Amino acid sequence: MNTASKSENIEALIEEVMPGSQIDKNYIYGYTPPGLMASIMYNKFQFLVASDYFIVYFTPDNLLLLTVTTLGDLSGEYAIIPIEDIEFFKAKKGFIQYKITLKFYGEKKSMILKCNKAILNMKWQKENLNHLLETNWNGFVK
Repeated sequence: MNTASKSENIEALIEEVMPGSQIDKNYIYGYTPPGLMASIMYNKFQFLVASDYFIVYFTPDNLLLLTVTTLGDLSGEYAIIPIEDIEFFKAKKGFIQYKITLKFYGEKKSMILKCNKAILNMKWQKENLNHLLETNWNGFVK
C-alpha cells in the first residue's frame, strides 16, 4: 500500500524500466485535472487514460511517466516520452504547487501536471523539486 510514496520503490521501478538511468532527485509526484488524460490522444498515453496521478522522471532525453493508482500504489504502467515529441514545456511556480504544462507535437490539448511543493508522506518531493529547479528541470527549460 502506498508504494509510490517510498523513494526506493520509485527508483527500483525506474531502474527496471530504464536500466542504467542516472537517478538523482530528478523525479516528482504530480497529478492532472480529472478527465484530462482521457482527452489527450498522444500515442504514448493510450493505456494511461485511466490514471490522473503520476511519478514524472526527467532525463536529458526523455520524460518517464509512471502511473500511480488512486490508492497510492505504483501500477507498473508507464510511458516514455522522447524530448523531440515535446513542443512546449513550462513550469510555473504557485503558492503551494507548481503547474507544469506540456504540449506534444500534433496534439491540440496541453497536458497540465500539478505538483505540490510538499506532500506529507513524500518527504523527497520538496528536495526533488528544488533540485529540478536548480537544473532547469534537468534541461527541459532552455
